[in-house]
Amino acid sequence: TFGIFPNPFKSDLQITGVSASDVNRRSIKLYNVAGKEINYTISGSNAITIDANAPRGVYILRVMERTFKLIKE
Repeated sequence: TFGIFPNPFKSDLQITGVSASDVNRRSIKLYNVAGKEINYTISGSNAITIDANAPRGVYILRVMERTFKLIKE
């Protein structure tokens, strides 16, 4: 099954239900609530890391055609 955890998160996110080849900049986009794209790094075969200095709040993660609402604490 497809999922993102943990949520809320601090900086690291695990993405389940996708192949490691789908964890790339073309298929994963991260936005803040204002719609600005937020930078992240791919930190593992199914993991991304968001800048720990990014402000707390709501983020939108798009993985291929799916959209997830995430809370950064």
